[in-house]
Amino acid sequence: MSQRVIPYAEKNGYGYYPGTPSWVPRQTIGKVSQKGLERIDMSFNKQWINHQMKAGNRVVDIGEIPGMPASKFYNMERQQVSGYSNYFRDPQP
Repeated sequence: MSQRVIPYAEKNGYGYYPGTPSWVPRQTIGKVSQKGLERIDMSFNKQWINHQMKAGNRVVDIGEIPGMPASKFYNMERQQVSGYSNYFRDPQP
């Protein structure tokens, strides 16, 4: 995100998912299991993207990292925005 998504969003005046909120006790959760931490991160990401759509905000997809497989998070986001009328693709290198 820091190499592609954030610079693109800032350059174009868009918001972006800021990550799991800092009030979530990641150290404690991380000790339980990495999979549990991933589920929590995924849940916050999904809530954020759903909130953006409910607010009618434009969602711009710059694509996955070229040459890399799509992440679970990217795949979830694509699934969430499927059929959303204010979704646009702008593939970036």
